[in-house]
Amino acid sequence: MAKAIHLICHRQDGRYKNLQLIGNQTYRSGYWKISEADAQALIGGWVYLHERKAEPSGFGGRVTKIEPTASDYDGTGRRYGLVFEACREGRGQVWRGAGHPMAWTGGLTEATAPHEAAG
Repeated sequence: MAKAIHLICHRQDGRYKNLQLIGNQTYRSGYWKISEADAQALIGGWVYLHERKAEPSGFGGRVTKIEPTASDYDGTGRRYGLVFEACREGRGQVWRGAGHPMAWTGGLTEATAPHEAAG
């Protein structure tokens, strides 16, 4: 079953930090500290970018591939860029997953929303 991930991604100068347009409706959101297994599990799944957990996602879409971006600062692993096709369904989604105050990601969740299962 496909997976989804919700991530805190703040805006800087009005744009999501480390989000790059790399093609027609194709974006790369970079430098996420997630395991390679979690990154691989997201291919074909969904990514949602939120400024705050209490607010709906402002951007997101279906993940088409992952890209190792750099070694982690503490040398314990790698960071990954998530390449995705932006979709209108990527906006307005409620936060799912871990919700404790320090959570910058909800972690992997099952892709159970109707638009997630449709694809």
